Amino acid sequence: IVTGSRKGSRAVIPRIDMAPSETQLPFILKRRQFLVLLSFPMTIHRSQGQLFDKVGVYLHSPVFVHGQLYVALSRVRYANGLRVYVADNGD
Repeated sequence: IVTGSRKGSRAVIPRIDMAPSETQLPFILKRRQFLVLLSFPMTIHRSQGQLFDKVGVYLHSPVFVHGQLYVALSRVRYANGLRVYVADNGD
């Protein structure tokens, strides 16, 4: 979890199975719902010129230009709104 009262912890997203109790169908119709919060991914280049209250940066590989990292980190208004995740590739 990136922000909020549980920031820094992992969350389990429960699956909720819903089936109508009264139906005229000869079979059971189930709907599986995942509870998630909407977010919008954006490339570093597309974020130039914009400011955000909260920014999460996911680096699955090293940035190839240091200017990219500067742009990504400078898009957030306040330091406490920034979260960076660097993947451990086992190197």
